[in-house]
Order: sequence, then structure tokens, then C-alpha cells
Amino acid sequence: EAQDTLLAETKEDNTVLRIQNQSLLETINKTNQSKYKTKKKNKDTPSLDWLDTDDSNEKKRLFLLEQELEDQKEVNKQLKAYVGDILINIIVQNPQILEKKQ
Repeated sequence: EAQDTLLAETKEDNTVLRIQNQSLLETINKTNQSKYKTKKKNKDTPSLDWLDTDDSNEKKRLFLLEQELEDQKEVNKQLKAYVGDILINIIVQNPQILEKKQ
């Protein structure tokens, strides 16, 4: 019986470590993607000079909408990461509340 308890604890520890490892890998990937996007954005982001020289309201509106969309995408990404962290904590600490009841 002591062996069964030890085996169960080891399996639980293994699950926790796998989840933590997955979370760390995702964080590393996000950090690397963020660095890449920052470098790419600096190169690809259009200059704002055309806003001063061109009076086209449509272009200004489009530019502002694109910026707003990028901001919303960032907020969405942060929210997904937050929900993922919450679910990982639930899986580690109290997985039975995620089980489907029949």
C-alpha cells in the first residue's frame, strides 16, 4: 500500500512537472515571438509621415483601425495566456472540478 501511495504521488508530481514544463516552453516561445515581432514591427511598420502629407481621411481611419486591431489582438493573447494559467492551476490543484459529470 505504501508503494501504491508513492507511485500515485510520483505520477502526480510527474503530471505537475509536465504542465510546468509546457507552461515554461510556451512562455519561452511567446518571449521569442515577441522579440521577433518587435524587430519585424520596427522594420515593417509604416512611417507616420504620410499622415501629415496626405489629407485622406480614409487612409487615416484605416491606419487607426489597424492599430486598434493590433491592440485588441494583444489583449486577446494576454487573456488567453491568463486563462491558460488559471486552467493549469486548476488541473494541478483540483482537477476533479473540470471533470464532466454524467
